[in-house]
Amino acid sequence: MKVNTQDIERALANQEFELQYQPKVNFLKGCVSGAECLIRWNHPDEGFISPDDFIPLAEKAGLITEITAQIISMAIKAIKDLRGEGFEGSLAVNTSPLDYKTNLIIDILQEALDQKEISCHDIQIELTETATLGNQNDILSRLHHVTDLGFKLVMDDFGTGYSSIDLLGQLPFSALKVDQGVIGRMAKSTKNLNIVNMVINMARTLRMDVVAEGIEDRNAYQFLAYAGCLEAQGYWISKPLHFDEFKTFVKSKPRYPSSQLGMIYHAHMNNVYFRKSVLDAALYANESTDLHMPSVANPDIFFEPKETRLGQWYFGIGQQLSDRPNFQAIEEPHRIMHEIGVNLFNAKFEDSHEMILAFNEAFERTNEYLHLLEAELMAEESVSLVQEAKGSG
Repeated sequence: MKVNTQDIERALANQEFELQYQPKVNFLKGCVSGAECLIRWNHPDEGFISPDDFIPLAEKAGLITEITAQIISMAIKAIKDLRGEGFEGSLAVNTSPLDYKTNLIIDILQEALDQKEISCHDIQIELTETATLGNQNDILSRLHHVTDLGFKLVMDDFGTGYSSIDLLGQLPFSALKVDQGVIGRMAKSTKNLNIVNMVINMARTLRMDVVAEGIEDRNAYQFLAYAGCLEAQGYWISKPLHFDEFKTFVKSKPRYPSSQLGMIYHAHMNNVYFRKSVLDAALYANESTDLHMPSVANPDIFFEPKETRLGQWYFGIGQQLSDRPNFQAIEEPHRIMHEIGVNLFNAKFEDSHEMILAFNEAFERTNEYLHLLEAELMAEESVSLVQEAKGSG
């Protein structure tokens, strides 16, 4: 069906738009962690109409924000219902940069917070078609306002033509959502596989999480778990569901494979990045050299162990491994490494040779235990996969 502006206006007035919910799974816990809210137009005569057939027209006609406002209102109602059923996840809502030419979306979110209908952790905001952002300061300012309210901002469809690495420096994204096309091609394309790994590594360095969409089989799911992704979404987990179907799905408490291997790998990479940042700063903070770059001399790193990326994993979800000696052994050298790092900065890297040697020693000890823990878990998971394959054979 070819729709026109009047059709969309009528659909808005008659509330013909509805949501379906595609579940997301946390790789570290193996349980449902939320869902993406997907708009569907239930036309009274034509049935369901694809968003591809009306969203571009709605944006062109200036109707997209009214649609988004209805979507957010429906998501708020849905999460309130789900909370009553004990659901602890969040719902992700797609928005367009055009939605932030006015304060309407912010006003809806602010009112929901003020009325205590939701918390900022209940709703995530996904941003699509980022190429349309340009340098429009009013839009950028309103998006910052959204995150100032506490809502997480997710860059959607990362890896497509609309992706903007430069935009990552302009907006406080909490997560990247890797496009399903990139995920779908990684099994047959080494280049795409490397792209996925690079995106995960980059996001981790920027203290952002990664959501992978378009997961169609167990192989992709398992690889992404080992690669350090946080959440999975795709038909292998579930197709988009009507609300009642989603509630039933959540109540069934489905379980999926989980793994800490990806986080251990990234803990090692985070440790490497911390060490390099400190040592680079040592060179650029030395006033007797001609090297002057403030961003290097004052790197974006934390010296409190619990606030580092490694520390967030170690003192958070990593505690699932707290009974393992190799896990326990990580804490002391990691703490010492950061204490020495503080001393290096406070001393402005003067007469720092002995401190750098001690710093490197703590770094090597931390990595040693991380590698031992990784080998331990990898051996266990390898045995588990073989046993599972025999059981299904």
